[in-house]
Amino acid sequence: MPFFRYTATDSTGKTVDGTTQAKDASVASSQLFSKGYQNVRFIDDKSSSEVVRSGRANDQDRMYMYTQAASLIRAGINPFDAFGTLAGRVTNASLQRACVAISSYAREGTGISKVMDRFVDLFPHNDVAMVRAGEIGGFLPEALDYLGQHYAESTTFKRRFWIFRMLGWQTYLTLVLMVPIPNAFWAGFHDGTAQMFFKSYVAQLLWPVLPIGAAIGGFYYILQWWLKLRSNVRLRHSLVLKLPLGIGMRARMESIRAFLWTFRNMSSGGVPPSTAWAVSAASAPNADVAVRLSRAADQMGSETRASIAFQASGLFPDEYGPMIQTAEQTGDMVGTLDRMVGLANEGFEVGKLRTNAGLASLGCLLILLGTGALACYVAYGYYGRAVDEVGKYMDE
Repeated sequence: MPFFRYTATDSTGKTVDGTTQAKDASVASSQLFSKGYQNVRFIDDKSSSEVVRSGRANDQDRMYMYTQAASLIRAGINPFDAFGTLAGRVTNASLQRACVAISSYAREGTGISKVMDRFVDLFPHNDVAMVRAGEIGGFLPEALDYLGQHYAESTTFKRRFWIFRMLGWQTYLTLVLMVPIPNAFWAGFHDGTAQMFFKSYVAQLLWPVLPIGAAIGGFYYILQWWLKLRSNVRLRHSLVLKLPLGIGMRARMESIRAFLWTFRNMSSGGVPPSTAWAVSAASAPNADVAVRLSRAADQMGSETRASIAFQASGLFPDEYGPMIQTAEQTGDMVGTLDRMVGLANEGFEVGKLRTNAGLASLGCLLILLGTGALACYVAYGYYGRAVDEVGKYMDE
């Protein structure tokens, strides 16, 4: 759901500024009026209405940009100068273009997240939400640092997964290349020449082995492309949450940790719980988790306790609910959220260990099963046909 920036008057007559998330402007207005706000006016930002199509950037490119941006802004350099400087330092052409746009709009007072939101092919939803939260809560350098660390971890994970995927493709290619061998062997045996073996082998590779193998590989990449479409992001992320070997657990705890960290920093900055939750929900990297958190925010009003939203989301471990209820009674919300971030980080680390061990085990299992299947196939192709083929040869 989109975010709406607004100015309004509260019950005491004080002018307030903020951001709310809703299906459309009418729903946003209803939510604000239900909180007692009057004279609601939404701020129209031209940078948020223009979509820029661009190339993509990998996780390592984004990591470098965010960490450098955090260092520059923390050093006291304003966003205009910081991103203007980064435009000449990042190597990805699309990120260079985005940095120039951020620098240009920052000169006019437009928020960084508003400009990032335009580059729909470049910045995922959690990047935009994290930066927006940093702008609203006053912890922008920390938010950028968090994103840099997030993409450093993502880069490491994808490298390990890439190794596992390469093992799978090598095993698959080996199986494809070995399929024609039994038939080619007996063709050479009957002809009595090695040339016939190679001729039969090449003929079977050209048809039908390689076309069928290429079709299977093509289906895999088409499915991968389809799942990566923007319209299927939530579907893909919901499937990730169901993956075994610790992958689903890692993704879930990563999103919970990001949400709790953002919610904690916004709460410590004095942002009302309902607004803090709505903005923090989208900071979860997993789109399915982000949507479920956002729906839980729909049940929150100005007087609604955060513990109700925690229970409504159905995402958090059982022990988190009582901790939030205790924090609401004692007033130690920030301290409790700190402890919950620590617990979520421990869960994330456990998920990482399970994923690393699971991928290594699955890679070994894949090689063993592939080798065993190949040995059985070749042995059956030889010994299973030996008597008939020798008899046929004697008859000839």
